Amino acid sequence: MAAPSLNQTNRPRTELTQSQRRKLKDILEKRQIHAGNWLWKDGETTDHGALIIRGKIKLIMSSEFPDPQMSLGTYGEGAVVLDKAYLTGKGSSTSAMVLNDAEVLLISYQNLHAILQIDPDLAQHLYEMMLKALFNQLEIAYDTYLFKNALLKTKSTLS
Repeated sequence: MAAPSLNQTNRPRTELTQSQRRKLKDILEKRQIHAGNWLWKDGETTDHGALIIRGKIKLIMSSEFPDPQMSLGTYGEGAVVLDKAYLTGKGSSTSAMVLNDAEVLLISYQNLHAILQIDPDLAQHLYEMMLKALFNQLEIAYDTYLFKNALLKTKSTLS
């Protein structure tokens, strides 16, 4: 089996085609989640990420700042959400709150491996989306940390 070729820009792809979504719907486990419920919570061990088919999910991270919850963004149709626990097998550092009734496709390590066997290009595309999702979370958390830390230092010098 030939290795998939790099995409034209050599940057992670962030959207799936309709045909790729249909293929994933045939492979991945579908889950309906009602508003107010959680896809996962901080501290839980989670072995899956999710591709959002319908609805909105907010990622939240606990912090030591006066505001104990840091939003890592709200994600909708076509987005991938996951926690680093997907890769580490340790407890999650985020919580995924369902804001309105949602339908997701669960991406486990096992079914990602199955996709790799069936359609290597689709698996690579999904990996790229997952990498981009984790990078976005890291970037938001880092930027928020820097901002809040600078704000606290400013408040302490003014006191």
